[in-house]
Amino acid sequence: MSDDETDDLFAEMEQDNEEFLQRIEKASEDTIVGLVDAGSAAGGSMGNTDVWDLTMTLAAWKNASGELTKEEIRVELPVSKNELSQFMSEIEAYSIVKMKVRMAQHPNGFIQGLASELISTNHMDAELTLIAEELQKPVILQDPKFGSLTLDRSLNSYQGTVKWAGSEISLALSYEDESEVQELLEVARKLWEQESVWASRVADFAVEKLLERKNEIWLDEDESEVTPDEFKSRMVLQSITVYPDGEFEFWHDDGDLFWGHAIQVSGNLTEGLTDIDTPG
Repeated sequence: MSDDETDDLFAEMEQDNEEFLQRIEKASEDTIVGLVDAGSAAGGSMGNTDVWDLTMTLAAWKNASGELTKEEIRVELPVSKNELSQFMSEIEAYSIVKMKVRMAQHPNGFIQGLASELISTNHMDAELTLIAEELQKPVILQDPKFGSLTLDRSLNSYQGTVKWAGSEISLALSYEDESEVQELLEVARKLWEQESVWASRVADFAVEKLLERKNEIWLDEDESEVTPDEFKSRMVLQSITVYPDGEFEFWHDDGDLFWGHAIQVSGNLTEGLTDIDTPG
């Protein structure tokens, strides 16, 4: 993406955010009871400020009249840093919360809420409790190639153990919308159709991008320079994550090449391998 395209994207996001704030200011406040989804609560702040945002996604919620809505809604609550720590410790996945909130449609189409008060973090509601129990039941996708893949709702991902190049690794199908799962399976199948080719490409790409860095910066005091073959033998594939639009990531244990940092190789089916990182 060019600098101009990036600037245009940020300008569009800023405009959308401003439009949403205008809508939320005009919305009436309601007291709702909501079921927190598998992701529990999160928080953060922008810049040097004493105001933090507590955020959560409700999988289902009821308005003051008791009307049930099974549509996800993301809610933000401005809090102090101490309140953020307290609420995050109290709000777990599938907690039932009660709050005062204004809701409006974001320009991108989803409903978002801005809360003014969190009344309870452990509210009791029989109907939402039943929904929580249903959401916690295992969801397993059976695939003839990859076997049983189990849904992790907190990550929006189907995960399972598969064989790659003779070794067991983890496979994750990471989606934004569940309708994308079949597309993700097709991407994974295309990778496995050329399993040995991709395995070789990933190893060669890692050596090309990281070997010099290893030998110049990451050698222990008594460690000899690492050869390409040694580098490849020490990095061990642990998992492959597949994303929409043909994107994927290969995650490796570094074999202490980078003192415990993972080796992440990214790419897509169209362009091949495009990026590498050593996170952690």
